[in-house]
Amino acid sequence: MKEKNKRKENMFDDHIEDLFDENIEQTGTIAKTIKKAQRKTIIRNVIISITVSSILMLVFFVLLPVIKQYQEDKAISDSGLYDRFTFTNPNVHITGSQTISNGLFNGIITFEQYKIINGKPIDWGEKKIEYSLFGRAHSFGGDHSPIQLEQVKNGRSYDRYTKQLIMEYYHPDVKYDSMINDFPRLKKMPDTLAAELAISFNDKLSPQQVRDLIPKGVSLQWYWVDIYDKLDDETMPIQANGFNFYGFEHRNDVPSEELFIKWLKTSASHESENYYDKETKQVYKYIKGKNKEIKTEQIKILGAVISGTPENLIKVKNIPQVRTGVLGAVTNNY
Repeated sequence: MKEKNKRKENMFDDHIEDLFDENIEQTGTIAKTIKKAQRKTIIRNVIISITVSSILMLVFFVLLPVIKQYQEDKAISDSGLYDRFTFTNPNVHITGSQTISNGLFNGIITFEQYKIINGKPIDWGEKKIEYSLFGRAHSFGGDHSPIQLEQVKNGRSYDRYTKQLIMEYYHPDVKYDSMINDFPRLKKMPDTLAAELAISFNDKLSPQQVRDLIPKGVSLQWYWVDIYDKLDDETMPIQANGFNFYGFEHRNDVPSEELFIKWLKTSASHESENYYDKETKQVYKYIKGKNKEIKTEQIKILGAVISGTPENLIKVKNIPQVRTGVLGAVTNNY
């Protein structure tokens, strides 16, 4: 009987051991399954992350040039260089823009400037605009004032980039204590040179009257327009690179004043309230007066830019309507 009971106990123990062995095997299988699932999840997440990142990077680098081009075009438009430049810078022209990347999200737009003297372009420095994908465009800060030689009595102003003389004008309604007169200097200049000359008139003239005044051999480059309801400083000449200075280039294909009127009308209709648009609206309002629109006979010319050799430029000295002449940029005549 005892042996029988002992056999039963042994059988029970063997059964318990089999259960433990089976549980251990099942636990090991479950652990392996969990680890395998975890590895699959990690691999799947890595693949998804790489795929999403690749798509985002691709979209970013595809859209980045488009966004930068949009911001570049907007910067040029906001600067008004192509819109107002020739109407506010006497005998100064600009080339097409060139862009230099200044980091991933910034850029610098450069415009070369030049003057036309006796049919030849000469360097007049450059203009730069910096823009960002996330901000407004702006010009470079710092000092942009012309060079003035303090050690020279009654010294003239020079362009800070080209070191050339800056033209100055004299309003016909103002009596000045003294005026620059560069006609004696023209007599001393050799004809191997060519120059631009700012001529101021004694009276307000029509564009056609100005065209009729210019002698043969002299190139008419630019008209200085009367836009002054009042003058800020009636004792000083008006520099050709100053603010609130308007006019238009001379063209042979169309009457230049018509283009000027069209530009003023378009600019005055802008809804923008930036400084330049506000100023242009004031100019348009002053010239228009009580009329609904500006008529060509309302465009009055106070002075002009002419160019040529010294021998030809000196001819305008004897024109009764010419008050004085002031030299600007000078170049070799070849």
